Order: sequence, then structure tokens, then C-alpha cells
Amino acid sequence: MADWTTRFNDSHIAFEGIPFNLTTLNAFNLTIFPNGTVSNSSRCWLAHDVYRPILLDNGTFLYADSCDAPINPISIRGGVGICFAALFGIALVFVLQALKKHGKSYLPEKKGFRLVGRRWPWYWAIATCALGMISGFTAIDVDRAYIPRMNVAITLTSLFYCFMMPCVLGMTWEMVRNWHTFRERLIVDQDEFHFPPDDRRSKIEFYMPMIVYVWIFLSFFLSIMRDWGAVKRQDPSAITDARFKASAIFALIALISIGVAAGFARHYYRPPGKLGGIPWKIPAVMGFVLLRIGYSLANAWEFKASPLRIGTEPGLIYGLGYAPVLLAVVALIESGRQDMNEDKVIIAQRKEREKEAMQELREMDRVRRDELRKNRIADGEVDGHGFGLPPVGGSGMPSPLSPIGGSGTKMGEEKEKKGPYMKVDSMIDGATVSGPSRPERAVPGGSGSVEPVRTRSSEEDALMQPN
Repeated sequence: MADWTTRFNDSHIAFEGIPFNLTTLNAFNLTIFPNGTVSNSSRCWLAHDVYRPILLDNGTFLYADSCDAPINPISIRGGVGICFAALFGIALVFVLQALKKHGKSYLPEKKGFRLVGRRWPWYWAIATCALGMISGFTAIDVDRAYIPRMNVAITLTSLFYCFMMPCVLGMTWEMVRNWHTFRERLIVDQDEFHFPPDDRRSKIEFYMPMIVYVWIFLSFFLSIMRDWGAVKRQDPSAITDARFKASAIFALIALISIGVAAGFARHYYRPPGKLGGIPWKIPAVMGFVLLRIGYSLANAWEFKASPLRIGTEPGLIYGLGYAPVLLAVVALIESGRQDMNEDKVIIAQRKEREKEAMQELREMDRVRRDELRKNRIADGEVDGHGFGLPPVGGSGMPSPLSPIGGSGTKMGEEKEKKGPYMKVDSMIDGATVSGPSRPERAVPGGSGSVEPVRTRSSEEDALMQPN
């Protein structure tokens, strides 16, 4: 019998007024501890205050609560975790909206520009938001267990916290890859043979995704695929072991590889004018992810700053661990809200090229007409206003400035012989009607020939009127 227990009767002892059969305690190797718990090194039950278990002779406890039961009030870490879980949930809604906007196809797919490639950044963002929500909600019970080292909540929240790192790295990489693929698509849409098929650029594009994902997988493997029992036991040597250190270093190498890929894309796919440069979302997202990696490197060496430790300051955990990831997702959402669907951009670009081509054709046609008009003015075929001028002299045609019946012309001679009017006969509805006709008109450009112009007389007009 321990000093903190009292004799209840010949066969029982008491702890805080709770009787226990001494024979049963010894038979099942149960020990009463001064912190108000009963344990046999594999199971633990609360035995103090309102927690008053009943021990049966067969070693079974009735009305007992486990030592990892969340009986304490929610602490600051749990309350802030709920807030971040809600923020990740709101971000998830906007990510789904962006996926719907940018995941639609308005043009036929081409080889090398698959629709799923545009969706991958949003798939990774969805996974990141889901993991952030789970990690935030499971942080509620981190400080509520009576025996902290028996709390499974710290294991769950730490597991999903570490899982966010490879997901946010995948989101960052797919964002950069989708950006330079879209740049390539804009150039290829204008000139399909702009890039050679087997050049250095294509080889870099082939190997770069494999290199980035190798570093991401190594970071995931070393941080996630491990024994999490040591985290539950709050073992400092396990929380700051070589696996966590190497995982943070591989995450940094993966981010550096993503930055190199962004620079490569800027070098090869930089169209002139407004399309040049790197969009703001890439340095913004990479900066937030770098902040998270820096915190991972720090807590891999310093146990007191680790989010896997129960007593770590919540400001460090959420300010340097969760907030950068959430801000990276928000930056991606904002860029998705500002940017148009890629297919719509391609369609608008094609319409703009068609418009420019039509303007060039109109300009070429205008220049050709001006040159033709100048040549005709120089040859005397038209006046300064573009009206036709028949050639004067040599062809027997009268000048437009001379009277029609002037002497010296064939038309004048005809009019002198036949008078100003000629009698013509017309057959209208079987009746022969005679009447004056309009004078003959000279044919421009002819050699003295004339063209008779047929007109109706007043009698013809009378016969044409309806009864």
C-alpha cells in the first residue's frame, strides 16, 4: 500500500474515498499513482474528483474514463486551430470555384496541352486545404488530455501538419509548370513550328518534373513514413532526429528546383510586350512556402519550437506553420480569380490576329487603290475627283466641254441631217406607236461610234397605264 492510499478494510484500500480490492490490484498488476490514476503500464484510468471507477474481481473497470480523455478546457492552441480549420474550409470553397472556372475546355485538346494539366494546381490546393482543416480540428484536444503524453490528438494534428508540406510543394510546382505550359501554348498557337521538337528546351521539360517530384517524395517519405509513437510520447530525440532534418532539407531543394524551372520558363517562353516576365503569383506563393520550410528547418533542430511538441507557443505554430500555407493557397485563389480561362485567352488572341489581318488587308487595298488612282490621273483617264474623262482628239469623240451638236463631229453631222429627234416605231401590245426618242449618246473611248438610247413616248406611257 502506497503512502497516498488509506486502509478501507481488511481487503480494500482507498484513494480519495474510492475503494479498491487490494487482491485484485495485485493480481492484475494495477498501481494507484498520486496524480489520481490507476494503471498497469498498458491501460490507464482516472480515479479522482468526479471520476470514481468501480474495480470488479475480474479486473474490469466500470464507469471508468481513460487517462487520454479530453477533460480539460480548450486551450489557446485548440481555439486558434478551430479558426484556421474554418479558414482552410473557406479557402476550399474558393478553390473549387477556381477549378470549375479554369478546368473547363472550350477548344479541342492538343498533344502536350492536356486539360488535366490545368487542373493539377487546384487538385493539390484541395488536398492542402483538406489537410489543413483536419490538422486544425484535431488540435482541439491537444491540451485537453489529463495525461498529455497519452494524448493521440498530438499525433493526428502533427501527422496532417507534416503532410501539408509535400502537398503545398506539389501545388507550387504545378502552378509554375502550368504557367510555362500556357506560355508555350500561346507561342505555338501563333506559330506551330516556332520550337524544334528535339531541342534542349524539350529535354529540360521532360526531366524537370521528375527531378522536382523526386525531392518532394523524399521529403514526404522521411517525414510521414515513420513511427509516430515517439511523437505521442513526446520524445525530443525522435522529434528532432535525422529524418525530420533531411525532410526539411529535401523540401528546400524541391523549392529551389521549382525556382530554377520558373527561370527556365521565363528564358524560353518570354513573348514580347505585355506578356513578358513572371506573374506575381509565382514569387508570392514561393515566398510563403519558403517561410514554412524555414520554420521546418528551425524546429528540426530546436525541440522547443517544434509544432510536434505539446507546450510550444501557439504563435510560432500558427504564425510560421499554418499561416504561410494558407496565404500560399489564397495567393493562388486570387490569381485564379484575376486570370481568364486559358482557352478563352487563346480564342481572344485568335480574334485579335484576325482583326489585325483584316486591317492589314484593308490598308493594302487602300494603298493599291490610291496608287491606281494616281496612275490614272497621270495618264489623264480621270480627273482629280475620280470621274472618268474620255480622251480628247484623235478618236473622233467630242470634248465634254464642247456642245453636243458642234461642228466637226460625226454626231453634229447626223443631227444636222436628221434633226434633233428621230422617229422610231415601237410595238407595244400589238399596236404600233410612233414617237420621238432621246438623242443618241456617244460611247466613251470609242472611235466616233454612237449608241442609240431607247426611251418611251407619251403614247407608250398612256398605253402602259392600267385601266
